[in-house]
Amino acid sequence: MGHPACDSSYWLADAWLESAVALPFGDTFALQQPTVSSVSATCVEPGSNFYIYGAALYPSAVSAILIGGTPLSSANFTPMSDTSILVTAPPSTSKTAQIVVVQTELGQSNSNVTIQISTTCGH
Repeated sequence: MGHPACDSSYWLADAWLESAVALPFGDTFALQQPTVSSVSATCVEPGSNFYIYGAALYPSAVSAILIGGTPLSSANFTPMSDTSILVTAPPSTSKTAQIVVVQTELGQSNSNVTIQISTTCGH
């Protein structure tokens, strides 16, 4: 067998491949600290569902939801998207609105959004 470039059973080809991956957020993307902007209801009964709305609520980064400073069981919340979390209201003995806070790997959210959990909601 001769040299590959001279042997008729071989073919040589030069190819130039170029690829580009578009970044959805421009050149850089930095994860942000969570922000809670609102809840879907001002008062809910224990066991009822409500949503927490905000920004930077990255589903894979949410580690805890605190209502009135008490962390919820992970069975009581489901991060739905970067902007919403579905929560099942826990039992509560508080007669007043409680602060809602989201904890992620990047820190805690603001603490100026509240919800009341009471058996008298809607009555």
